[in-house]
Amino acid sequence: MKRYYYIAGILLAISAWMAIQQSYNSSSEENVTQLPMSNKKMILHRSSASTIGRADAAKRNGSNSSERIAETQYNEQMRERLMASLDALYTNTDELQKQQAMEVLRENLQSSSHLPYASEKLKDFFRVGPADIVNELLFDVTEITHPIQASLWRAAAERNDRQINSSILLHLEQQSGEIFDDIDSALSWASNKTF
Repeated sequence: MKRYYYIAGILLAISAWMAIQQSYNSSSEENVTQLPMSNKKMILHRSSASTIGRADAAKRNGSNSSERIAETQYNEQMRERLMASLDALYTNTDELQKQQAMEVLRENLQSSSHLPYASEKLKDFFRVGPADIVNELLFDVTEITHPIQASLWRAAAERNDRQINSSILLHLEQQSGEIFDDIDSALSWASNKTF
């Protein structure tokens, strides 16, 4: 995970440096060009200057688009890693693999940039995944963005598992300072509340 942040940071630093160099070069030229084979400089015609300006803007947009592509690729890798960890939690009984998948899932729950794409898969996991793992992850849900948080609690409550519903109810009562009659009223409060 840290390696991806490191690579993304390097790419952003290089892109920023290139953009600064391009803006410095374009501003220092001040629409003046040197004629080939001479030391004389001439002022560019207005249309030539605007063409150069458009070319510089295109270069800057190119570096911005490469940043967007790098960010999109990073988010896609994180989403694939999240999906793989969910699949591993469904199938693996090996304790080491389970703990590794749980760690990946926790890291991904706290990084919300790619979660909107994965929210349906997460909701399905909270609905039908192994109860002990879902119960363990309920408190990790508090670290993520509000709309996804409330939907994951609701998905877990759909299991009608007494222990999971009690955990959700207790947690929401502690957050709200209120006592709820049932899980539905607690989830309604959670859906309407901005944490």
